Amino acid sequence: MNRVADMNVLLNAFDQCRSGSDWKASTQRYEANVMLKTLEIKQSIESGAYHPSKCKEFILSERGKVRPVKAPAIEDRVVAKAHNQQILLPEIHRRIIYDNGASIQGRGNDFARQRFETHIHKHYRERVEKGLKPYNGGYALFADFTKFFDKCTA
Repeated sequence: MNRVADMNVLLNAFDQCRSGSDWKASTQRYEANVMLKTLEIKQSIESGAYHPSKCKEFILSERGKVRPVKAPAIEDRVVAKAHNQQILLPEIHRRIIYDNGASIQGRGNDFARQRFETHIHKHYRERVEKGLKPYNGGYALFADFTKFFDKCTA
């Protein structure tokens, strides 16, 4: 946990967390006292007293679909980001296949589309090499896990 409780790691994690939510009041309050808040988080992690706070629950309506949302506090997102980057990703990154772009820097949607296109072309080439007629049949599996991040304490 020493890697997670490093001030620089926590400050970098906050910078990344705020990039998509810097308009939120909670993020702005955190940023106004960023050094103090980060020091408090660091000390609570080091002492073993850190526990995620309760999530804010609300209903969101997007594109005609209503869904309940459980949003973690900015402090908890900072700790989770620091933990993921310092502990989880270094361990997982060397064990996943190249085509898995989930949470890997530089492997976003464009990477996924490019890899999908590469595999489709490979499939057609292999069929032609085997003397088979190329066809538009087949399938692609895309998945979205319902309530995957629904682990907040309520």
